[in-house]
Amino acid sequence: MRDIEFRGKVIRCEGRAAYPGYKPPIWAVGSFHKNPNGNCVITDYEDNDTYSVIPETVGEYTGLKDKNGVKIFEGDIIAWKQYADDDEITRYSIVKYGGASFFFSSKSGYGNPDYPISYFRTELFDVVGNIHDNPELPNVK
Repeated sequence: MRDIEFRGKVIRCEGRAAYPGYKPPIWAVGSFHKNPNGNCVITDYEDNDTYSVIPETVGEYTGLKDKNGVKIFEGDIIAWKQYADDDEITRYSIVKYGGASFFFSSKSGYGNPDYPISYFRTELFDVVGNIHDNPELPNVK
């Protein structure tokens, strides 16, 4: 069974913000819930603090890690190699969630644009960024 956790970009810290010199993280990872007032909140597993996060940046953990041991989340951009004849081509894909499964969407113009992530050996993937921090990466629009 996989760990259920979410990642979201921090707006503000709900707990330690009053401590002098405290600098909240850019991203919080942990359990996610939406308050009755509509605020999206993540309770971080690392420091057990609660953070308001930007709703559009919240992504679920796939339960998988890339070749460097980095957790793969919805919204991540992964690089992977495609081999054709003697050529090695680096492709970039966005991790998405839909239809009760995670998949990556390849906008490289090659074949079927959506692939279930479980079809591949994720140790061949490399998380190179995410759609929120790295819109300049290839095929991220």
